[in-house]
Amino acid sequence: MNRAASTVLPAALLLAASPLSSAEAAAAADPRTAPQGADLQVRSEHLEISYPAAERAKVALLLTYADDVYTCVDTLLAGALPRRLRVRLVSERQSASSDSSVVVSVLHENLLGRDLAAGLARLATRELVGAAYGLEGYRFFIEGLAAWVGERCEHVAGPVEPRWLWAAYAHMEAATYLEYLEAFEAAGEEMGKEVISGAGYTFVDHFVERHGRAGLWSLLAAMSRSTDLCSAVDDAGFGCEAFLDDWWAALDAEAAKRDFSIIPQVYADLLAGGDGEWRELSLRVRIINPEAADYPYFLSLVIDGERSERGFHAEASDYLALVRLGRVPVGATVLWDVAVWSDSLKLWRRSGWQNRIIE
Repeated sequence: MNRAASTVLPAALLLAASPLSSAEAAAAADPRTAPQGADLQVRSEHLEISYPAAERAKVALLLTYADDVYTCVDTLLAGALPRRLRVRLVSERQSASSDSSVVVSVLHENLLGRDLAAGLARLATRELVGAAYGLEGYRFFIEGLAAWVGERCEHVAGPVEPRWLWAAYAHMEAATYLEYLEAFEAAGEEMGKEVISGAGYTFVDHFVERHGRAGLWSLLAAMSRSTDLCSAVDDAGFGCEAFLDDWWAALDAEAAKRDFSIIPQVYADLLAGGDGEWRELSLRVRIINPEAADYPYFLSLVIDGERSERGFHAEASDYLALVRLGRVPVGATVLWDVAVWSDSLKLWRRSGWQNRIIE
């Protein structure tokens, strides 16, 4: 199965429902009181924001619509948001979120409202589903819901991501059955997290189209009492199997609008040679790309747990190359994957992770 590359967010907006300390509160009242090198702070009706001085312009823009974003999210998600939220803008790279905070990009100003809305949506969903929020089986739905809310509450319109296209692509690859989607981490590695989240987005979009906002609230309430999404849909009174058939039919209709025959095909075979305790490794790469005759591709390689990536350039629609990987000891575990950008899919098309123990 082919996969899309996951993206790593290079900066973040942290949202947490936790109170300010007395020192933070004093600084929030007057940013000029903040200690040298400390974050500046400011408040809106619902948000308490700390931020690096370099982000003043972004914060000024954010303050013009942040409470509108808050109100929109709170309205869509049953009034579940806490009355006040602590917000921290940071410039350095962030790579994870926790139960008390969620990480979204702040580098791209035209996405700030959408990312704020998506972060608020995750917090509201956590309030609505309780401890069940941490279940991996709900992740594709929660990420899809965050994207769905983010688009509707972003305030400043950003670029539209083709999530119905991505979901139709996943459906074509037989990757929209619930057992697969509910293994979110594995599915994300295989298809790309944006594809799996896109499937979640269309699940939510189609569900609300059929059952309305009140139906969504009923489903979220049922999720707090269930351990899997299908049981929650049944418990909410909507009939899981019937809804899935209807959703898949919608994905079939979306796929029928697309020409998936032109997307790149990627193949990668590992070759090992040599005697003794070491082997010389090479990767035979074949790319058939009707979309372009000049394009980049990259190789992801994991040898005994150590991951690396290398970029290359192809100059033919039907491309064949032998990539030398170097020497590894007998017994090493090697995983590899090759990806090429697809203009028609607007994502990276992958060969699929393969693995081998070197003999």
